[in-house]
Formats: sequence, C-alpha cells, structure tokens
Amino acid sequence: MGIPRLMTQVSPYSEPVTWHRRHTLSKDASSPPEKENIIIDGPSFCYFIHHKCLSTKTHARQALEAVPTYLELAEEAIAWLDELETFGFCMYDCALNSSHASC
Repeated sequence: MGIPRLMTQVSPYSEPVTWHRRHTLSKDASSPPEKENIIIDGPSFCYFIHHKCLSTKTHARQALEAVPTYLELAEEAIAWLDELETFGFCMYDCALNSSHASC
C-alpha cells in the first residue's frame, strides 16, 4: 500500500520543519490564521493510526486482545486530524472537489 520507496526517493530533497499552532503565533486576534495544505497518504495514515492504537494495548496477552476496535480507530483518527487543524492545516479528500474542503 502507498508508494513503494517514496521516503527513500524524496528524503534527499526534504527539509525538516517544526510547525507551531497558528493561534499562538497570530499577532492580530481578529484575523483568522492562514491555512496550509499538506498531503497525507491514506494507506499510510491508516497504518499510522492503527499502530498508534496498538501501542496503547500494552496489557494484551495475545495479538487478538490488542486489536483496536473501529471506535478506537475512528476516535484516534479524528483526534489526530483535529490536532493538525490546530496547526492551521486545511483537510480535504483529494478525490472530492475543493468545494468539499473543511476550510
């Protein structure tokens, strides 16, 4: 799933960036923060959320006890996307047209 060896291919052209929450950087509280777009690979996002949920199941005695529920996965995904929005990112599904964007 995803694009094979994508990180290996694009890493030489990347640059580390630290994002700060937009509302803490705004000098004028009356002006809305600027929105930025990022691209999140859907399968990678699902894999990330799944493993984030698995990491909380340290008490599981076997693999089947550690499997997260759909509710846990959905809540974690929504929480993570909500957190990204606090940094000023605009979320939308590229399969939809821009009129469906959340910003």
